[in-house]
Amino acid sequence: MHKPVVQEEVTGCGIASVANILGKTYAEMKAIANAMGIHASDTSLWSDTQYVRRLLSSVEPWRPLRSKTAVLQRRS
Repeated sequence: MHKPVVQEEVTGCGIASVANILGKTYAEMKAIANAMGIHASDTSLWSDTQYVRRLLSSVEPWRPLRSKTAVLQRRS
């Protein structure tokens, strides 16, 4: 089991969520996001989930999951 990811910015919930899903630290995921032009301080992102999907697909190709077990197995 990996450590929980702590949201380091008031508006960094998407970055923290993706980091948690992919087993990365907040700092690692923030660096990837920033390189893609995604910044937690951008107010246009606050209610848009598109950037979370972009982050997920840029790091790991999309594969449908069939169960919670599949998520846990993918992390190990």
